[in-house]
Amino acid sequence: LVQVKVSYTVDGESYVVSEAVSVLVHRATALTWDRSGKLAAFITPNDAAVQEFAFSVPAIGPTAEGIQLSERIFRAARIADALGSYGFEYIEDPTSGISSVLGNAAVVDTVRFARTTLRNHAGDCDDFTALVGSVFEALGIPTAIMTSPGHVFLAFDSGEPQNNAWLFESDNTTGIVYDGTVWLPFETTILDQGFMASWRAASRLYRQYQSEGPLEFLPVRDLRSEFPPLPIQEPAGFVVAMPPRETQDALYRQSLDNLRTTLYSMNVAEMEDELSGRGSRAQVRLLNRLGILHAVFAESRVAEQTFERAVRLDPDYTASYINLANLRLLAGDSAGAIAYTDEVEERQPGNSLALLLRMRAEAMRGNRDSVAELMSELREVDPELASAYSYLDTSGASETGAVGPLPWDGGE
Repeated sequence: LVQVKVSYTVDGESYVVSEAVSVLVHRATALTWDRSGKLAAFITPNDAAVQEFAFSVPAIGPTAEGIQLSERIFRAARIADALGSYGFEYIEDPTSGISSVLGNAAVVDTVRFARTTLRNHAGDCDDFTALVGSVFEALGIPTAIMTSPGHVFLAFDSGEPQNNAWLFESDNTTGIVYDGTVWLPFETTILDQGFMASWRAASRLYRQYQSEGPLEFLPVRDLRSEFPPLPIQEPAGFVVAMPPRETQDALYRQSLDNLRTTLYSMNVAEMEDELSGRGSRAQVRLLNRLGILHAVFAESRVAEQTFERAVRLDPDYTASYINLANLRLLAGDSAGAIAYTDEVEERQPGNSLALLLRMRAEAMRGNRDSVAELMSELREVDPELASAYSYLDTSGASETGAVGPLPWDGGE
């Protein structure tokens, strides 16, 4: 019972009214699924137990083998495979399974905090979504809550520019373009099968319900003002016991091998089969994309030869010049990159990707004035791209290290 007391004054007379009211107070882990975004409150990246786990995950190290994809993808794979090695059991809530309560405001469900799922080594899809989302966010990987009928899963921002979205398409995988970058859907209940299995499973769900509906995509950052992380009592009361390093490494190695097979080997074989039956224009576009695949997966010499083959077929195909410039930048050759952007400028003045790559080349040389001039020009022709790479006009202008993935030109 709650005693409600109201004091007020009317015509100079004071009055007091009090009444006992019954109030039902739910536990901190209670949630009704009338709005799926409420789950964001259970994504708690600042929880001490979550951070203890997150910062114990090994660095991606040299095992990425020079693959030219966003570091976030390898970091997400490392986290997912560490969680997969940790050992979890899927157990649906006995009286309010997510399959029967999603979208139902009348049923009170239980969503466990990430620390509880870590302690219990068990949970259901909403528990695992909260856990993986918490650990991803703790290490700077933005996440989104996704729902399909009777199920909750996740997506994360790969950090790859939207121009590269086609790179993530295969028979079994897909990406979601949102706010200028590519997000990868991710199933959180099969972590023991590895990063790629989780991506493939969520990709199937996304493709199915993208056309059939309903499907939700709710970035956590857009939900924070309404559903901030719930307060959690510290300390956690248990010690996070990380799985053996060799177990994590084995699953991560498997993920990288599967990534290469899915996005590179299979797609390269398919494109090479298509080349012989295509006209010259279609061949040029296929060769260009084939070159990008070789470049992304650290086959730079083959990539260069493939782009040059495309240029020989069509000397005015600017996409391959842009990709050759990108390849030179990866090799640290700013002069070579500038030469290729000059080829683009001659054929297509004001090309936004050529401006961006020229700007990166000048940044590598430390030419701040040139960077500023190119940025001003880029803002005029492509404000969105200029905003995404605005850091090149500040501290990045004097850096020669990695600055994040630059977009390839798929020749759309």
